[in-house]
Amino acid sequence: VQKWVPVTLLAFSSAALVVPMVILRRYRRSVIPHNFQEAAPPPRRGQGPSTLLASSPIRSRPAPQTNDEQFFNGPLYTLKALSIATPLVTLGATASIWGIMTALNARDTHDFAERLCHAMLTKLPILSHRIYRPAETRQDDVN
Repeated sequence: VQKWVPVTLLAFSSAALVVPMVILRRYRRSVIPHNFQEAAPPPRRGQGPSTLLASSPIRSRPAPQTNDEQFFNGPLYTLKALSIATPLVTLGATASIWGIMTALNARDTHDFAERLCHAMLTKLPILSHRIYRPAETRQDDVN
């Protein structure tokens, strides 16, 4: 096996794990306020006497929306994520298959299967014996 094949596979798998975590961390950092002193505390409930009159109706006001929330489109972001992820997965799978075929010097799937069976028989004889053992015959004793 050439040295660049496992290094390339390790690099692709590491990038596939690290890049989404970095993007998520950057997103959370931009959404969560940096200084919790500036953030308004949540309203207190159930403590002390109520200052609202029983006859006054409770009206909830919608929270003011920022520009990011007004123009958020879920299906569009889903389409964007799929359009980015699909080529990346395709490229990774193609690179993995090509790397394995190059490492084993296989030209097609039949050649790959022959080389893999030969490797199994020569390098893992105990496992190959368990997989390809002959069928055991049962003899029922009739007395």
